[in-house]
Amino acid sequence: MRITAISDIHGSLIPIEPTDLLIIAGDWSPLEIQTKIWYMREWINDCLIEWFKNIPADKIIFIAGNHDFICDAGFIQIPIKDIPQVDFEKDFLKPLLKKHNLQKKVTYLENSSTKYKGLKIYGCPDVEGCHGWAFSQANETLIYSTIPKCDILITHQPPANSLGILRQNAFERDFGSRSLLDVIKKRKPKYLFCGHIHEGDHSKIFYNHPKGKQTIMHNVSIKNEDYRIAYPPCIIDYL
Repeated sequence: MRITAISDIHGSLIPIEPTDLLIIAGDWSPLEIQTKIWYMREWINDCLIEWFKNIPADKIIFIAGNHDFICDAGFIQIPIKDIPQVDFEKDFLKPLLKKHNLQKKVTYLENSSTKYKGLKIYGCPDVEGCHGWAFSQANETLIYSTIPKCDILITHQPPANSLGILRQNAFERDFGSRSLLDVIKKRKPKYLFCGHIHEGDHSKIFYNHPKGKQTIMHNVSIKNEDYRIAYPPCIIDYL
């Protein structure tokens, strides 16, 4: 089975080579309209859905990131009496996928899981230390605690290690999460795909667990810190 993974596309709907599973690890909204919810609805309907339809993949699984404000209920609520709460997946995305007959092809995960070809896949959009952005309002001591055992873990934020280290001039800072790394140690997923730190380490990172188990981790951001495409999609053949 071929898996292709990307993240931080920020509106760049790039060509995707034929694959079984496409994973998008957040930050897919165009920067210029990311906080303009009605423009985002139009872009999703007119651009993102058409891209999904034309991608040569059997399955697409995507999560949100800190730039995907339209997905975070905390940013799309209208504080007016008698206006119902808006839920991105239930109230907007699912009807849209049904309209275009994409229910089986496309799955959105938000602290939830799905199965594909016998693999349990879990997606989490939350980001620690990113106040004022989407999916950064949760209690930072709890946001990763509900992640269950899974085969493939998709997060927007990387765990604490080289995947999340940003080097600028003579300084470097690790934007990865120590608590997420602790969860990886406990849950032992076979693969982790993340993004968020565009120029974090893009090499294949191995975390070796006791008794021979191993988690293979990938930063799959495709853009650099200037928001220009700098990295190809991550493609693996899952055995």
